[in-house]
Amino acid sequence: MPDGSVEIMVQPVTTLDNQELILVRSGVISAAGATTLWTPKTNKSVRVKGFSVIVDPVTTTAAGSLVTLTDGGNSVDNFLFVGATVGTGPHRFPCPLPGEGLLSAAPNNIIGVNLSAALTAGGIYVNIWGVEE
Repeated sequence: MPDGSVEIMVQPVTTLDNQELILVRSGVISAAGATTLWTPKTNKSVRVKGFSVIVDPVTTTAAGSLVTLTDGGNSVDNFLFVGATVGTGPHRFPCPLPGEGLLSAAPNNIIGVNLSAALTAGGIYVNIWGVEE
């Protein structure tokens, strides 16, 4: 896109092993701190099967920012470090999780991401998919 923005396509709901595969789109992440990606239904756990990250090419931070996947507010995995400048792009990072994926530590846990430092320009887009059990 000419203005440097990134278009994110929302995938239709499909089935996998007779379970509904749910894709949740968070939109742009730019502020420091936690961003909720998935709030499960009451008494359900989320099994994350994978996620993808798109970093806008104009994304900058003061000194870099670490993006962390969280489960109930607790860090699960530091999956991306965005340096002070990103450059040409957009940069796409598909992250399918092996095996059965990642089951939340407890029912009702919110799955999210944490950005260690605010972005000064651009944005990070995260898609996450899986099932509720």
